Amino acid sequence: MEKNRSRFVAVAVQNELSRRRRQELLQSIRNPHPDTTDLADVGLGEWGAHLPPEDEGLVDSGGGTRVRWVEGEGWIEEAE
Repeated sequence: MEKNRSRFVAVAVQNELSRRRRQELLQSIRNPHPDTTDLADVGLGEWGAHLPPEDEGLVDSGGGTRVRWVEGEGWIEEAE
């Protein structure tokens, strides 16, 4: 049915790979690795304070939205 079958197959493969990446990302968000939650508990500011001198200024701990992980609920925004 398709005139350019190679292109059709390539697009189908790209779509499937994108679907799998999204699926894996959602699974990772729903069930984060324990090391990830430990790092989140440390906080960006504390983590950034331990960067080597040449990397100072790369992390703005005041930017963004504060969130925390709640088991069974996922990431929720923290009240300021």
